[in-house]
Amino acid sequence: MRNEGYGPTHNLVVSTSGDQFEGRTADTDTILILQVGHKGTTGIDVHPRTCGDSIPLRLEMEYEDHAGERRTCERTINLTVALPPPPATTHVLPFDKLSPADFERLCLWLVEHEGYTRVEHLGLAGNEQGRDVVAYKPSPQGEELWYFQCKRYRSISLTARVLKLSP
Repeated sequence: MRNEGYGPTHNLVVSTSGDQFEGRTADTDTILILQVGHKGTTGIDVHPRTCGDSIPLRLEMEYEDHAGERRTCERTINLTVALPPPPATTHVLPFDKLSPADFERLCLWLVEHEGYTRVEHLGLAGNEQGRDVVAYKPSPQGEELWYFQCKRYRSISLTARVLKLSP
């Protein structure tokens, strides 16, 4: 703020109004005196409720003039508010600490998350013939049946066998 008036301002208080921002919309710290031609700085703790190129922040400055009369001055500042960055996660999932049943449930969730349909968890039954999860994947030729075996190895080789079974 800059005092461009005819005399010093006393007990200057800044507050916000409107519904574009939330947070501490109460009064800020009081600037006891602001001389003519001088600048004053104070802070307001607000958080935007939306994002965009021109979000209006309405400010109200209330102060006493050189004669002791209470005065107000309102201003609207348009702010650019960007989306916050997504939270960074660097947590390591302790696969080695999961029980075999919990690890299979994690695999089941991953298969469902990848868009497979009619997902069925066979691993807990004990007689799954190497199939822990069975699911269907949509394809141009219809649905394909997929079998998943859940294994926790520290490393695997690149050789793999894929069996295509006909119904």
